[in-house]
Amino acid sequence: MVPSGPVVIDAVPENAPVAAGDLMNASVTSTGAPGTYILTITNETWGWSYSTTQTLPSAAGAVAECLEERPDAAGLPLADFGSVTFTNCEVTGDNGMATPIWDHANYALTMTNGNLVRANVSPLSDDGTQFTVTYVSG
Repeated sequence: MVPSGPVVIDAVPENAPVAAGDLMNASVTSTGAPGTYILTITNETWGWSYSTTQTLPSAAGAVAECLEERPDAAGLPLADFGSVTFTNCEVTGDNGMATPIWDHANYALTMTNGNLVRANVSPLSDDGTQFTVTYVSG
């Protein structure tokens, strides 16, 4: 939920691992206690779900992000993940209103290693809720 190393989700059924093309859904919800959140990840393709509750006092009232990132892999090359499209990226505030994610159109978002581009990020959709990350090189 915050910058940390990879986490293996033991709840994933052995016969239904995450695979390329799976439709995934994730949400982070405040429990109402300051800095306490529930992370839920659902594999819509296989029908399994995983949840964890984390208390992160330093994150109270912080930001929410929709992102594709390289796992900390000790210098291993970035896997060719093709394209990943994020849809319905919204934040629901205390008032119950869903708001599109912040428009990053004025920022050049790329995954790089020095000057070598690893992945590109498309502009947000017109409604501000969708974007695509595309692999360039490992």
